[in-house]
Amino acid sequence: MIAVVRLAAIALVLSFGARPAWSQMEPTRPKTYALISAVGDQFAVVRDLQVTGTNRIDAFRRETVKVPDGSIDSAILRGMDSVLARREPNSKRIFLRLAPGQLDGVRPERREQVALERLRSELSKMPDRSNWDEIVLITPYFRLSEINGQPGKLQGVGIYFRNIDSNVDSVLDQIRPGLMKSPGRQTVKPDGTPGEASSRYVGLFAYMHVWFLDAKTLQVLQSEPWVQEEKVFDKEAAGLDIATMMPLDQLAARFENFTEQAASRAVGATRPVVEPGELRLVGPTPSSDGTKP
Repeated sequence: MIAVVRLAAIALVLSFGARPAWSQMEPTRPKTYALISAVGDQFAVVRDLQVTGTNRIDAFRRETVKVPDGSIDSAILRGMDSVLARREPNSKRIFLRLAPGQLDGVRPERREQVALERLRSELSKMPDRSNWDEIVLITPYFRLSEINGQPGKLQGVGIYFRNIDSNVDSVLDQIRPGLMKSPGRQTVKPDGTPGEASSRYVGLFAYMHVWFLDAKTLQVLQSEPWVQEEKVFDKEAAGLDIATMMPLDQLAARFENFTEQAASRAVGATRPVVEPGELRLVGPTPSSDGTKP
């Protein structure tokens, strides 16, 4: 089933072309769009394991935590809404989410496809869909390989506690010949202000797949996966265990804000704004020796 929450009114405008984009021009009539979050109530927690030897394939401890209050979907819907509120303030929107438990037992690499299939099935039974123009959907996205200091085999939203000390990274740099010593990853402080580079941090992540569906046919008009992350570190507060760097309520607030912004960026980047302006002829770029290609 789909749990439906109706909020204030706006909509999207679909611009046809090779890469659809929102237009900043006002629509000829107010349109109705449905925004759906299918990320659900599963929250991933990943920690480094201090292990020796090579018998263990995955050097991380992975847990899935249930968040039954709907706060994850709510943050994602707020992020989606913030994009639409700026771009199409005079149209109508409807907010929906996949009912809790619909993805229980589904393998991480299958969750986005199963979510899409189950939502299509439920949406096809909704007669009100005939009054909608377009559906914007976010499902969890699975990535097998690691990226930018985040472990592989992540999907959806969660937190990665990277607790490995910089001395360990220094040793690894010496073992791998030809590689420059890494100064660590750029971080932000718990209040969001710029921090310093560190090999220890609390990594917030949001792996999302954005889908645009035709409301009448439920056909996919456009889709794009996004991997977003934020590394939090406070040198003054960090102790031996990075997980104790900030109080739980502060961490929860930081994560909720991050998730909302991640959803906003993902939707906005998938369907960019087309800004009218003058065309300007740009010549060939000179090569490094000053000659033209």
